[in-house]
Amino acid sequence: MAKRSSSAEYSRVQGLARGIEVLRALNASTGGRNSVAQLSTETRLHRTTVKRLLETLRHVGVVRYLDDSNEYCLTMNVLQLSEGFRDVVWIPEVARPLMCALTRKVMWPSDLMILDTDELVVRETTHGITPWSFNSRVLGTRIPLLQSSGGRAYLAFCADDERERLLNMLRRRDGIEGERARDANYVARVLDQTRERGFAVSERREGLGDMGMRFGTNRCAAIAVPIRRRGFAVASLNLVYLPRAISTQEIIERSLPDLIATGRRIENGLRNEDPPEASSSPAVRASPASRRTQANVT
Repeated sequence: MAKRSSSAEYSRVQGLARGIEVLRALNASTGGRNSVAQLSTETRLHRTTVKRLLETLRHVGVVRYLDDSNEYCLTMNVLQLSEGFRDVVWIPEVARPLMCALTRKVMWPSDLMILDTDELVVRETTHGITPWSFNSRVLGTRIPLLQSSGGRAYLAFCADDERERLLNMLRRRDGIEGERARDANYVARVLDQTRERGFAVSERREGLGDMGMRFGTNRCAAIAVPIRRRGFAVASLNLVYLPRAISTQEIIERSLPDLIATGRRIENGLRNEDPPEASSSPAVRASPASRRTQANVT
């Protein structure tokens, strides 16, 4: 009997996927509590399905039912799910005050992005503290690796084995990311240029601006630097700007030194601090809507 060689050969367990989506929606709710009706709206699942999933989650102890408000809420047991996951939650804690100082100085918003499988995810942002922001609801947004400045900065400076693993995953993709990943000359050119510069500039194509789908506009652009720990990238930090207001060359001349300096301060903070215990990790704050957002470029 032939042995299965890849997890991709197994069928998707729809009930499990739906249960996780309900758990995420509950996590994104104020106070970690919400009604069946509202969760049904958030997840676009039928109320009966949501009720059945919540009762299953209640049975295993990660949610409980509130009689007084007819709502479900998270229990402390949900923190057990983060026991094996440490790095992602403490890097933003180190970066946040430094990112705020950067944005207050240069005015343009900044995002901290951390790897999740084969894309980056926005884990911290300063869009909410500057009037030069295009959309403050960017936490949890997924960012492609080869077209975005953040992704390019990460790929250029991560460990060699990790880079090859990521590129192999991208090569199996459909669409522009897969096409770019299968073009060895393109990949080499982009990564060599990024390493030579020490920072990355995102791809700009006719009709598609930087972060176009994320903000519903084709007018945005970004530059980014890697955040390294022990010599290799663990995150990326960008500055987002409007090319109609300032050119890429001007943003590089005026703000790149501050972006680089902020990146180095974050790296120093990562060297000086150990990751806190996972049990003290804050809950993920991205809403279901923002998690479904698929950015083109940042």
